[in-house]
Amino acid sequence: MHRRHGKERQTAIQNIIRGLIIAPNGCAYEKRNSRHGLESIFVDFNKCTNHSQMSLVRDYFYKLDAAGNYMTMVECSAEEFPANVSPISVGAINPRCEHTFYDPKFNFIYQVKYPRPLLADWENIELKVRTMVRSFIADWELIGIELTNEINGW
Repeated sequence: MHRRHGKERQTAIQNIIRGLIIAPNGCAYEKRNSRHGLESIFVDFNKCTNHSQMSLVRDYFYKLDAAGNYMTMVECSAEEFPANVSPISVGAINPRCEHTFYDPKFNFIYQVKYPRPLLADWENIELKVRTMVRSFIADWELIGIELTNEINGW
């Protein structure tokens, strides 16, 4: 994933956390108890002005490092909907997550997508992706390809 996109996503999530962005349909986000070791932000449907386009509503999860930098950010299709909105009617029968995370060893930002039920396994997903990518880099080093800033910033 291109570094700029990761920064844009990080800025968007920071804005949601700060309460600067209103969710689709005039809904408001609220921070909730952590889930699966990640901080979480959900839409408060009690504060929605209308319930059209509920498929645009997202839940956000994140993890910070000790310095307050976002190391993991996950944006998922909403898990909950108001009582008068059917998930089927808004196309949310196959909820998905878009997971972005940082690898400080190589200054890489990764992005993976998966079904929402796999969110609980986010740490293992990160480990597997990092391990796979690092194995390619180890192969490059064995054959003499140097990891340059051009490759690193790709």
